[in-house]
Amino acid sequence: MDLAEHQTVVDEAADDEITVSDDAVTYWMRSEQGTEDNCPQFEDFTSNGLGAVIAEEQVFDIASGEVKSTGEKRCSATQ
Repeated sequence: MDLAEHQTVVDEAADDEITVSDDAVTYWMRSEQGTEDNCPQFEDFTSNGLGAVIAEEQVFDIASGEVKSTGEKRCSATQ
């Protein structure tokens, strides 16, 4: 949220892992459902009663207000 303008800057579903530095915020945006085809851990997750989601690493540049993807993807467990 832009505190001066009282406006939301980024509103995306993200995993819990968020890294904040002086000039950027890095997070994993949930982009698609995990399946046997795109998630190596899918069977492990689902056999333990969990779901799976594919997340893409994003970097929010504080100065420019832009969000860019790093191209990195991972599969995460969901409840």
